[in-house]
Amino acid sequence: MSNRIAIDSNMKDDFKLIHTYIEEIKQYYSISKRHAQMSFTVAITFCILGFVLFIFYILYSIMENTISIMPGIIGGAISELFAGTALLLHKSSLTQLNLYYKALYEKERFLSMVYLVNRLSKSKQDDVIKDIINSTIKDVSLMVEKNNE
Repeated sequence: MSNRIAIDSNMKDDFKLIHTYIEEIKQYYSISKRHAQMSFTVAITFCILGFVLFIFYILYSIMENTISIMPGIIGGAISELFAGTALLLHKSSLTQLNLYYKALYEKERFLSMVYLVNRLSKSKQDDVIKDIINSTIKDVSLMVEKNNE
């Protein structure tokens, strides 16, 4: 009877840990999503601003009969550089979001397996644990191979 209570206590701890990871995923996802949206908005704003500067100085030089469009070209080019940098930041934030999400997902999956193993009879637990270890080793090996490519 006391053995059953210990298992239930461990399961409660596992569930608390799983819940903590899920909450971290939600928080990090919302923060990263907000950062990705902001960087995309900044990129689009600078892109439009650069285009408007180009057009404005071209129209200004036509109306004033001048050939001085250099400030517009320089300002527009700088604005477009900012837009490109913001788009790179956007791409980087999405990549980091995906990596963090995958790591937390794998932890949650592993804890779920541990929970399910604890529900099995003692005689079956050793075999299932060996299968989980072998599967984890294969997953890690595939991940290492993929990162080395």
